[in-house]
Amino acid sequence: MHDPQGAAPVLQAIPQLATPGSTQAPADIPDPPGSAHAQGGHEAAAGKTEDAVTLYMRVSRFLAHPMVLALVGALVTSLLLPIVTRQWQDHQTELDIKTKLVNQISGSVATALAQLAVTESGQSARLPIPFQDYYDAYQVWEQSRASIRSQLEAYFPNSDVGEQWQTYSGEVDNFYKFTGRYTDSSNARRLSLLAALKSYLDDNGVTPTSWKKLMDTISPNINDQDYQGAWGELRDAISNRGDTIVRRVVKSHIPEY
Repeated sequence: MHDPQGAAPVLQAIPQLATPGSTQAPADIPDPPGSAHAQGGHEAAAGKTEDAVTLYMRVSRFLAHPMVLALVGALVTSLLLPIVTRQWQDHQTELDIKTKLVNQISGSVATALAQLAVTESGQSARLPIPFQDYYDAYQVWEQSRASIRSQLEAYFPNSDVGEQWQTYSGEVDNFYKFTGRYTDSSNARRLSLLAALKSYLDDNGVTPTSWKKLMDTISPNINDQDYQGAWGELRDAISNRGDTIVRRVVKSHIPEY
């Protein structure tokens, strides 16, 4: 015996199929390829593609129009070109300023050291020394030193290059006085200047090896090759430290440009 009540849920679970003569297809059965509904979908997709192609062709023709090209060219010329030109001009101006500063630093130090070489060689040879030239050159050095410092601080406000120059130029100043006090009756001042030079160069890893000879209290003569060699080492060490300042200026950026 079959239970009619037990069969009801099973029958309800079976999908309802179209009855003979019904024109409505079940919802889960796709339209056949040749049906009117499927053809309408393909036609809609084809229409969208055709519209996209038409739009693309219209835009292309518009952009290729001579008036449009002329307008774009005018905009590039009036907006982009001035920006590029300004950047190039700023770069050139910054380069010119740095070149000027480098020449001032190198020239002032070289001139001071050259004058000291003349003074040193004359003193060691026991020749009459034109000390007026020595003092005149010292005044020029002091003016250049101050001018360079003010320029470095103005152009590089966010850098310590101005402070580095101030410290370095102070040691050039000490070397100038050390050489000028060659025959100073007070060797204490001369040795104090030399100690300051040694401390500065030691801190920067540029140290001559003949400090003892330079601290000799006996004034050397032209035949004292050891002293002359030690003095030359000190001069070269100071000059080389100046090259470090120059490289720092070249690598630093001027904020205004």
